[in-house]
Amino acid sequence: MQELRRSPHDRDELIQVGQYRSHPCQHPLRMVSVLWQGVWYRYLTNVLDPQVLSARQVCELSRRRWRIEDAFALTKRLLDLAYVWTGSTNAVQLQIYATLIFYAVLVTICQQIAQALGEPLARIAVEMVFRAF
Repeated sequence: MQELRRSPHDRDELIQVGQYRSHPCQHPLRMVSVLWQGVWYRYLTNVLDPQVLSARQVCELSRRRWRIEDAFALTKRLLDLAYVWTGSTNAVQLQIYATLIFYAVLVTICQQIAQALGEPLARIAVEMVFRAF
């Protein structure tokens, strides 16, 4: 382990992983740790140089990735994209495109609601807006 940066609220270090010390992984990783509201959150990346990807960028990319995962989960659950009702390639594509277009419209409406209320978009429940239709 090699520390790149350390403070009371964050750490940036190069680590070696593997099943045993005698059999480590051949590729080092970088672990960025951040203390947020009393809980340590840890993020791994294979970008070892902080000049190429800062610790802040590592955290931000992870947050954005989870926003994408949340969008897919919401789309599958709320808009019923989890079930494809046909085997035709064309029909599957049409169902996916229609669902994603509706989702884009729904998010745009949520953005307009957030702007009208003077709140950040994250405070607007997409599911509640959908159910209001």
